[in-house]
Amino acid sequence: MYHPHVHYIIPGGGLSTDDKWLPTKNNFFVPVKALSIIFRAKFRDELKKTSLFNAVPAETWRENWVVHSKPVG
Repeated sequence: MYHPHVHYIIPGGGLSTDDKWLPTKNNFFVPVKALSIIFRAKFRDELKKTSLFNAVPAETWRENWVVHSKPVG
């Protein structure tokens, strides 16, 4: 079963034009379902630029991806 993992941390908000922290609502910048779709597409597009793309089974891109997202800290 093809089951890659990528771990990273993203901020739960951003800076305003006057450098004040603006936290996101519900502790998430992007809802998990939308993030899963966006991440799969962006990952696929970047992988296409490498020789590794052909090593990934085609059905991988048709599967629903789930990005596990949770607030930490």
